[in-house]
Amino acid sequence: MANGAIVLIDEVETGLEPHRLRHLVSTLRDAAADGGTMGQVFLTTHSPTSVVDTDAETLAVVRSEQGKTTVSRVPAGLQAVVRAAPDALLARRVVVAEGKTELGLCRAMATGWSESNQGVPAAHVGCVFVLGNGNAQAPTRSIEIASLGYDVALLADSDQPLNPAPQELAQGGVELFQWDEETCLEERLALDLPIDALSEVLEFAIELRGSQSVLDSLSDSVGNGVGRQESVEEYLRAGVSEEDIRTFIGQCANGQKWFKREDHGERLGGIVVAHLDAMNGTDTLQKLNALRDWVYA
Repeated sequence: MANGAIVLIDEVETGLEPHRLRHLVSTLRDAAADGGTMGQVFLTTHSPTSVVDTDAETLAVVRSEQGKTTVSRVPAGLQAVVRAAPDALLARRVVVAEGKTELGLCRAMATGWSESNQGVPAAHVGCVFVLGNGNAQAPTRSIEIASLGYDVALLADSDQPLNPAPQELAQGGVELFQWDEETCLEERLALDLPIDALSEVLEFAIELRGSQSVLDSLSDSVGNGVGRQESVEEYLRAGVSEEDIRTFIGQCANGQKWFKREDHGERLGGIVVAHLDAMNGTDTLQKLNALRDWVYA
């Protein structure tokens, strides 16, 4: 192809397996680079595979609203977001989940939300859930995505200060959903789930980590000569208050990293969904309902 040619490809991913698509995008990028055989290449895509394999500064977000079309260049500084959360650039609304457990919870909640919104999934209103990669990166990543014109929400723990702080997140166009009382997700759920659901959480932890690891760590936390018990009910019968056993389970779940995987968070979210009707008045239900309303606004 002659130097200086302009190539236009609409929906470049059509008919291509991901590995072939990545090769094509790479080949076209090299051909259009300095010293290449082409002048310019313009691609449109709805595939995260195309996005993740592209340099951020060569990307542009195109919107058409009320007859007006805008094109926003993606800054080079957002390369980490492009690599980690390409789905975010293909959505209308983005929920950034602070960690893997939160992301799993969001995916589980989304299934329940669709049933309560006339069967309309969150995906059908243009919403995606992406990983924020922890307290150190999630707030910044949220602001960076919002800077491109997306509606962005951040679901975050409150046991550690956010940086950037909530005020800066608001100024950056990010809607913050954060648990009350300086708690992480595991602690919040342990405080708010009905007691039978808390037993399910403990049983799930034992399934994942083994009874010795889980029950020994819980026994060490309870202390006070109570000794190792085998269930929530046994601790209650041994004289441990419900408030205390909730606190100890939440602390152990967080400290021992019982559920720090997306699939484990999704299973944990399934327990939450199954018991929502018994969670009226809790902070968990309030925040999740508010997040649902934001997604479907």
